[in-house]
Amino acid sequence: ADVAGADLLTRTPEICAWLKSLLPTLPSPVTIGTYTYLDGELNVRVSLACDAICSRIATKGSGVTLAFVQTPSQAFVLPQAAVDAADAAYTSSYLQYLGYERNARPAVKTAEGEPPRYVHNGYVVVQGPNYALAKAINLWRTVLARNRDGLRVSTNVAPACRTASMQHGNKNARLVSAALSGMGNFAPMLAFDAQTVSALMAAMLVHDVRNPHAPANPEVPLSHPWDLFSCQAFHGGSFRVGVKPQALSRLFGLTGFVWPSNPRPTLKSDATHSSLSSRGSVA
Repeated sequence: ADVAGADLLTRTPEICAWLKSLLPTLPSPVTIGTYTYLDGELNVRVSLACDAICSRIATKGSGVTLAFVQTPSQAFVLPQAAVDAADAAYTSSYLQYLGYERNARPAVKTAEGEPPRYVHNGYVVVQGPNYALAKAINLWRTVLARNRDGLRVSTNVAPACRTASMQHGNKNARLVSAALSGMGNFAPMLAFDAQTVSALMAAMLVHDVRNPHAPANPEVPLSHPWDLFSCQAFHGGSFRVGVKPQALSRLFGLTGFVWPSNPRPTLKSDATHSSLSSRGSVA
């Protein structure tokens, strides 16, 4: 135990060299997952260290698969169906009359003949710039690896979930726990148990790695590189809710104290799509 693990911040070159020497001895295909987090600027530094390793190991022709888990609190390009659902939810919500900001944003101008693109602003101010930059590094490595280097990349959006660190491990844990409990009062938003998210993200990783028709496969055509992040996002409703989630944060906390909503979602499927109940719909 005293010598287990390695420090990504101080031993980046050594870790990279070790992985390079190890890869030829492993059965193909090899998947390298990047699941790191540190507080503050250390989060950017550890993300850069991981990116440096990935950029040298997962090169064109290497056959290596990269894997990430994304947060919905970033900027994503959304499909038309998600935008239409958010617009419909807003027009039917009483919160529009109280001045709450609409979640769906106007279309971005595109090249002539291209369909309109809608960019979702999921950034959460309290998470700070370091968190946003660290996650952006993952996004760009995904785009480069799949579209430039022709590598398979599993990069699925995971929803808010009730982890120990979120509910007990920080100074605002009581407020965070209440906010997570209150999300379910604003359909289709929903926070999940950590075990549920872990199991589903693991299943999605296996799907991405093993299924030749998965969007993670660079041979599967996408109309836009950024469609990879939204086409099977497990976003917990943040892409389709009527009001901008950041604007609802105080209401999440308030209603979480008064009317906690912690339903246990069930999976359902039909001939055309799979989804997580009406509250946790997949875009």
